[in-house]
Amino acid sequence: MDRQRRRSRLTRILVTTAILFGGVAAVPSGSSCFTDSIVFREGTNIAATVSPDARTVIMDLQGALWSLPIGGGKARKITDDFLEPSRPNWSPTGDLVTFQSYATGTFHIWVMKPDGSNLHQLTDGHGDDREPHFSPDGTRIAFASDRAFAGSYDIWVVDVATGALTRWTNGPADEFEPSWTPDGKEIVFVSGTGAVGTTIQAMDAAGTARTLITAPTGFRVNSPVMSPDGVRVAYEQFAANKSTLMVSGQQVGTSTDVFPFHVTWLPGDRLLYSADGKLRISTVSGGTDEIAFSAAYRFQRTKYPRKHFDFDSRRTRQATGIVGPALSPDGTQVVFQALNQLWLMKIGQKPRALTSDSYYKCDPSWSPDGKRIAYSSDKAGTEDLYVLDLASGTEKRVSSIVGAEVSSAWSPDGSQLAFQDQTGATFVLDLGTGAVRQIIASLFAPSKPTWFKDGKTVAVGALKPYTRRFREGTSQILTVDVASGSLTYTEPAPFKSLSTRGEDGPVYAPDGSAVAFVMESALWVRPVDAHGVPTGEARQINAEVTDAPTWSGDSQHLLYLSSGALRMIPRDGGAPTTVRLDLSWQPEMSDGRTIIHAGRLWDGKGAAVQSDVDIVVRGNRIQKIR
Repeated sequence: MDRQRRRSRLTRILVTTAILFGGVAAVPSGSSCFTDSIVFREGTNIAATVSPDARTVIMDLQGALWSLPIGGGKARKITDDFLEPSRPNWSPTGDLVTFQSYATGTFHIWVMKPDGSNLHQLTDGHGDDREPHFSPDGTRIAFASDRAFAGSYDIWVVDVATGALTRWTNGPADEFEPSWTPDGKEIVFVSGTGAVGTTIQAMDAAGTARTLITAPTGFRVNSPVMSPDGVRVAYEQFAANKSTLMVSGQQVGTSTDVFPFHVTWLPGDRLLYSADGKLRISTVSGGTDEIAFSAAYRFQRTKYPRKHFDFDSRRTRQATGIVGPALSPDGTQVVFQALNQLWLMKIGQKPRALTSDSYYKCDPSWSPDGKRIAYSSDKAGTEDLYVLDLASGTEKRVSSIVGAEVSSAWSPDGSQLAFQDQTGATFVLDLGTGAVRQIIASLFAPSKPTWFKDGKTVAVGALKPYTRRFREGTSQILTVDVASGSLTYTEPAPFKSLSTRGEDGPVYAPDGSAVAFVMESALWVRPVDAHGVPTGEARQINAEVTDAPTWSGDSQHLLYLSSGALRMIPRDGGAPTTVRLDLSWQPEMSDGRTIIHAGRLWDGKGAAVQSDVDIVVRGNRIQKIR
């Protein structure tokens, strides 16, 4: 995924598991907090490592590292809730454990003592460092990283004592999940395209490589580890939603849900690995034992009042869901979406509805002369583009291609509309001829398009991944030459991202002098060159949460949303002002009786599903199900 802090990940894990496992809550009377205890005996995608004396296991589970005896039993949590560690690996010297951590907002390599003390971060920077593995002498750690920003993952080595880095591979393929040969002279790793590893390679420090395993057609391989004698290699092999543990081409164990992490070779030709939510030890020649564990997770959170849902009141209330505001070219009016209608508001007056149907509509945009508004509606079955003439109130459907047409943007001369379809591809529609031409291929959730003043360039916010293996990268400003299709990516600031892409710009100033966008939740303005490509440094012009920026026609002001309120600010910054919006609504409720015939119904109270029932609704309440 694109580079954003994922601190909420732990909260989601705990809330989800509390629901799934039903924690025991201790809530003292009058207390402002409560504590939950949840006991786990299984886990998803557990990675595990074993001490050199084969007595202790450290595994990652629920966003933490845990220690337990290799014979099983109670696991002890040895890292805190905010380290976000994973893929531990024990040093052959026994004194350190390495792992990857997301504590700083980027994956880096850390080390600690086996009891969780003396935490130390070994790598840093903007790239992701993953899948660490100690050398046989414990002095170096091999890991996979995109830190070269060359478009692929490479194998790197960090010196544990000094932190010095050495790049081990630099080919165009993705190389990842490294381990070492027993003599420490070669690194063994997966090579492939993106996350699909097709071969297992071994390479020495001079760059001489040899192929150990080639995946069968249609399969991928993961996490190779050489046997202590240096003859065989253990790895996972995946195809058709089945993952098996392999040793040099032969399956070990019977599981078809082996987790894709490094195994540990144990004395007696045994392998410790994770599969089916469990920790297991299998002998290469046959036979499997399970390591049963229990991990008690305790967490505390502040009590909060539950939201009260008022289903009965018909009181009038203010609309708070304002979407897609667009400032008119003369700066005196705002069009926006709310309550599933489009509204036009002269600043300082009450808004009036431009639509009154029950179809979904979105993405209103002004023509350069301020006389027409383009928007999307599904009134014809799928989202199409419509142009509404404000003076006459008449409208015309201007597009009808297969699929959806949304996110319209007018060209500076008013002759064309840029828009996007449901796949994230960007097109240009000629309003005179109706001709449609694609200018940008499908992207992952791009922003709305925006036109540069000369009508020759269109820009969108687009994710530019660092590699093909993951979606990590930055959300950048992508400009396209409309005639040639030539694309240029520009970071909003070094190693920074547009906030959400969808509603957060870029948006060109009509005079062609700058582009506005939201970065780190605030509003920024950056100059552009004669072709609309951002140049110079971005400048922050406000200090509040911002969404959906839009320019005035004279390029001197910007309107945006902040916490549901419309705000206006000069382009050079200063104190923003609130644009008052008075839009009230009243819930509609039926007074009669409605009977809904349902073939199947799940009432949410258990696993049972009822068949062929009548749901009797009186007013706004379900009266009975029969």
